[in-house]
Amino acid sequence: MDYDAWPLPDSDRDTQTVCGGALLEVLLGGNPNGLNPKEKIFVDFNPAGERRGGVARGVWEDEATGTRLLLDAHGRPFVVVFDTGGDGQVTDPRTGRAIAEPAIVYGHGKDFTSIDDDILSWD
Repeated sequence: MDYDAWPLPDSDRDTQTVCGGALLEVLLGGNPNGLNPKEKIFVDFNPAGERRGGVARGVWEDEATGTRLLLDAHGRPFVVVFDTGGDGQVTDPRTGRAIAEPAIVYGHGKDFTSIDDDILSWD
């Protein structure tokens, strides 16, 4: 953590959110709500390209709202879980398993129902 805090409201338990909106803007170097005053770029993702039947992976912008989301290869938003509770671990919301990481990221995979094909930032 560069600012000794996550770009999220304080909480006494883990916080789960899609990778989009202000969180994604901070990761890309923006400063929404004063959350990244140094405008540090933490990651760089390609813009999502169009494909037949949906949106390809990358940063996709909703033209109606201007909100951007980070999408996996199946056009679904990645989910981020932060240890905002401060216990040094997060709980995998798919399985309930404790993971000794400050944050995890996952995508639901192609079928969206089984966890066997999920895209994980751990394991």
